[in-house]
Amino acid sequence: MKRQIAPLHLLLLGGLLAGCGVGPTEVAPVEIDGRTMLLTADGGAPIEVTEDRLMVPIAGREHLRTAPAGTVLISAQGEGLIRTVEVVRVQGDRLVIETSPALLTDAVESGDASPVRLADGVATSPLTGAWRWGQDLGNLPGGNTFAVGSAGRLEVVSGRVDLRPSMELDLSIRRRRVQRFGMSVHGTAKADIKLKYTGRAGLQAKFREDLWKSPTKYMTWFIGYVPVVVTVRAKVSLVGTVQATGQADLAVAGGAAGGLDAGLAWRKGTGWGTSAAADFELLPVELTGDAQGAASVSASLVVKIETKLYGAAGPWLSPVSPFSRAVLEGAPVCEATLSAGVKGAAGVSVIDLPFLLPINDAVSMDLYSTAVAEERFATPWLIGCEPDPWDVTR
Repeated sequence: MKRQIAPLHLLLLGGLLAGCGVGPTEVAPVEIDGRTMLLTADGGAPIEVTEDRLMVPIAGREHLRTAPAGTVLISAQGEGLIRTVEVVRVQGDRLVIETSPALLTDAVESGDASPVRLADGVATSPLTGAWRWGQDLGNLPGGNTFAVGSAGRLEVVSGRVDLRPSMELDLSIRRRRVQRFGMSVHGTAKADIKLKYTGRAGLQAKFREDLWKSPTKYMTWFIGYVPVVVTVRAKVSLVGTVQATGQADLAVAGGAAGGLDAGLAWRKGTGWGTSAAADFELLPVELTGDAQGAASVSASLVVKIETKLYGAAGPWLSPVSPFSRAVLEGAPVCEATLSAGVKGAAGVSVIDLPFLLPINDAVSMDLYSTAVAEERFATPWLIGCEPDPWDVTR
């Protein structure tokens, strides 16, 4: 048994990730498996969810008592859920429903995801759109100072991350097979940071610190009346390396700002691909401090946007990763080289994506890389370096 919904008023995401060749090519009726049941709040008590069962208050949901094994339960509450019923038991005023994981294609035979809900030919208000995330990096929840190796210390002196993204989902299912699946992020971004490094001689170390995690953004698309729930979170990390042959007390600053359009998509027959366009302006790179000998500080401020379908798995996008590198050479050279740029990447790293969609390959791909801006200048302030009195360029 199947339920068919005419495509009248069905809004398709035309042209999404067209650079990857994943735009919609046909309009088809939405066909939902007749065993699918939608769990709604309807003012009732919340549903308790564990890995293999649901605890559902009976009041207002008496119809679930007789749900046969094989019924697909789907809900837009919280992070969303999609489960297959195994056994239903009554326990006091609640139903205990033993479940197993379900594929979205167990509920949807054919259809395309839309930002509006279509039921009986009536479209509801969209539950997607743009939003804003921001964080002052000079006042981090977990503190601003981190150890680097056994002999160094890194301090985030100041900085800020501002994101104004919107997200689109492209999902097309035909005859229970995924034809296209993709996500893209559009909007503007600005990220800058000033770091202070203090360390003694003989240090060579890598560092990676998660500076901030955003609140969760809940977004819902629909295939007919079936909700496709996507949770979106951003994470800002500081990644880099430090090398020093002498005592060093350095501060380096940099960043980038601009617009972005980054996406990752899968298409039957061709696999994964990316679509990206970025127009970033590098913010001025600065270097100050004291050092003895040679030193090198490389740092990237990585903004990673992670998406999950029904709270379980999904692609990630790292559309903003401004990086800077400062290399100082001590006496007798006494020069510094500063470089900066912006990189982007995308991927699917969570191995349980096939439990939601029958797509088995994982991937990690570059989106773009800007031309590196580089500057060299004399550093008479380094310990042991004196400016040449006859060199008028200094």
